[in-house]
Amino acid sequence: MITLMTMSNVVVLGDNTEVARYDLHGRLLSEPTQGINIIKMSDGTTRKEFVK
Repeated sequence: MITLMTMSNVVVLGDNTEVARYDLHGRLLSEPTQGINIIKMSDGTTRKEFVK
């Protein structure tokens, strides 16, 4: 017996790029600034980055 399974949502690792960067007040940043930056990634995730 052979079972065929398909995947509808395939995530390619390594192709995740930064889409936008914000400060803690929600203002869009054009480049990394001192303090905490909130980064929105192309896969929809967000992460916080501390810039000295």
